[in-house]
Amino acid sequence: MDLSDVKQIYLGEDEVIQITDDQGNIMWKKESPEPVTDLFYIKNESDQAGTLTITNGGGTLRYSTDATNWTDYDFTTHPTISVQAGKKLYLKGAKSNPTSSPYLNFTMDVDHSIGGNIMSIVNENTFETDTYMPTCALSHLFENDTYLIDASNMNTGVVKSLDRECMNSIFKSCTSLVTPPDLSGIVRANNDHIFSSSFEGCSSLTTPPDLSNMVSASGIYVFYKAFNGCSSLTTTPNFSNITNVGGYGFASSFANCSSLTTAYTPKVSWDPSTMMSWLSNVAASGKVYCANQGIYDNITRNSASGVPSGWTKQLLS
Repeated sequence: MDLSDVKQIYLGEDEVIQITDDQGNIMWKKESPEPVTDLFYIKNESDQAGTLTITNGGGTLRYSTDATNWTDYDFTTHPTISVQAGKKLYLKGAKSNPTSSPYLNFTMDVDHSIGGNIMSIVNENTFETDTYMPTCALSHLFENDTYLIDASNMNTGVVKSLDRECMNSIFKSCTSLVTPPDLSGIVRANNDHIFSSSFEGCSSLTTPPDLSNMVSASGIYVFYKAFNGCSSLTTTPNFSNITNVGGYGFASSFANCSSLTTAYTPKVSWDPSTMMSWLSNVAASGKVYCANQGIYDNITRNSASGVPSGWTKQLLS
């Protein structure tokens, strides 16, 4: 920087904020630090401005670029929101949770990631302490968001229990999504269709979400088609701590995962209907890790509803 052109220096309490020349043009400006917050955000990961489109929804939703100054979103006119390259847009509110379509949905037209506690859009006043996720809370939230590439920094806070359909189709057809959110805190999914189609069609997904702390999935169709068509996925989550599964709980859950070579069973009495076609159209060879001796002894061989043809089984140590 040529300091001979400097006309004015603006000072903060302890540091330079910006430097201007004699025409008032800014020669240098200190960027504001990112706020320290666990609010949910969408970050533009591209080198150009992007447009966030919000469809359907209700209740209240507010957005901010600095987590301090907030704008109320108008669900009547549904305006689009511009997000600058490399920047985050923070969101919070108290969304309505309809039990049928249409559902609140976010999509963006450039590569982007998501992060923070997603519960801040469900209830901004209690999201830091909520241990329960209500019915349909996140249903279809990012469905068809084809420029979403990374959800690894998104979390569900201290939520332990999930209600009906609360993650149904949340990332369905997010074809560019590579990394899933942190779901390691989830313990119970004791209602219907909770993860149905949650990652269906995520053809770029390479890593499954961590569900190793889940102990119960007692609703029907809890994981129905949850990862159907995830053609880059090589392993299922570790389900070996789940001791209670409802009817058709894993039906078609990993169907058409053509790269899948590793699968983990839940720790339940073996019932082919529970696992109906869970491993149909997977890789030609692979291994199923059986959670206990009973499953190892009774699991159906040469079947997409058990151990597929060409696959082997092993007792999980």
